[in-house]
Amino acid sequence: MDDIVSKYNILKSKSELSGYEHIERSKFVDTCKTIYKQYFNKEPKVIDMHICLEAGFFANKIPELDFIAIAPNIYDAHSPKERCSISFLKRVYNYIVLILEQI
Repeated sequence: MDDIVSKYNILKSKSELSGYEHIERSKFVDTCKTIYKQYFNKEPKVIDMHICLEAGFFANKIPELDFIAIAPNIYDAHSPKERCSISFLKRVYNYIVLILEQI
């Protein structure tokens, strides 16, 4: 790694952004899971991922914030070929509407 850094004169810095760890048990997350099961007809996958920097930012600023991070299917992320599934994007939108109707 250091060879690549020096070869290409890459500047490194540490970001203050961090990911987040989901709350194992919360009324909001339980509600989202229930709605997910009903709408998508399958169990949700609850995972921690490095891609949730924005969620970590808000969680650090608002410690009592309870939230989920969701997204449509994304392909070739962070590349010129990046795209998402429009049909799944519509389903994610409808899922969010269902959540908002319950809270």
